[in-house]
Amino acid sequence: LKNKTSSNTIYYAITLGSSEKTNITPCLHLWERFISSADGKDFLTHAAYFEKGDNGYIHIHAIVEKTKGWSMSIPKLRERYGKLKGKQHNFDIKRIKGLEIPKWKNYIKKDATQTWNVSSNNTLKNSDT
Repeated sequence: LKNKTSSNTIYYAITLGSSEKTNITPCLHLWERFISSADGKDFLTHAAYFEKGDNGYIHIHAIVEKTKGWSMSIPKLRERYGKLKGKQHNFDIKRIKGLEIPKWKNYIKKDATQTWNVSSNNTLKNSDT
């Protein structure tokens, strides 16, 4: 958690999933709780986009930029911010570096112009889009 890139910026790729096929509310609630948390308050930038996968399940892909690590371990973050109404949702966080950063930024918004994604993404608050 203490490793830093040469610019003192750390990037994390996040995927937040649900078992929903039509309702964006669970993912939206988990994402908003996460970015409003103490950990989310120190983001330099963040961007998040809804996606409806080939199997129809709704999820959010995001990237966050920080200057320091998290207040708790990544497994604890997954457990804490992936839990909604007693049910554990997919909440994966992975540190990314170098060429992974622009690749992930492009990947998370690859389907952003599709009709369903445009209307759903209007509900997300992004700071660097």
